Amino acid sequence: MGTLSAWSENLSTKKKKKVIKQLVEGQDYANQLQILLHNNSYNPSQQQQTEHHLSSTKEQLVDKILSSFNQTLAELTSVNVSSSHNQTGSNDDQLVKSEDCSESRRPRPKDKRGCYKRKRAEQARTVVSATTQDGHGWRKYGQKEILNSKHPR
Repeated sequence: MGTLSAWSENLSTKKKKKVIKQLVEGQDYANQLQILLHNNSYNPSQQQQTEHHLSSTKEQLVDKILSSFNQTLAELTSVNVSSSHNQTGSNDDQLVKSEDCSESRRPRPKDKRGCYKRKRAEQARTVVSATTQDGHGWRKYGQKEILNSKHPR
């Protein structure tokens, strides 16, 4: 939940409304698809008559759901990337001041080994790219079939 609060702090009200609208649209499309699939399972006689129409409707709903969530994720990712750049630039001055241990006015106890800086865990970002479906079998560079051999080079 910590990441959601960080995102909500960095989002403008206009972008918040846009993200919420896209998520609600995606949820509505998912509910429509669920109703369509649920009704289709109860009426097997009508299923044969309108199978082509329902399959195109299902595909359209799935496309709308995916595009809604992709747009939302792209919006949140762009906000996260821009906010992390802003935070690193603005926090540099604060880090220099807070990390300087020589400013302490009282004597250090002898059992301590100096000041330690708290490490921040950076958020991992996963990017899923679309794969190309061009019909070619891809292999590692230099790997090819050799005539009359069991193993590739």
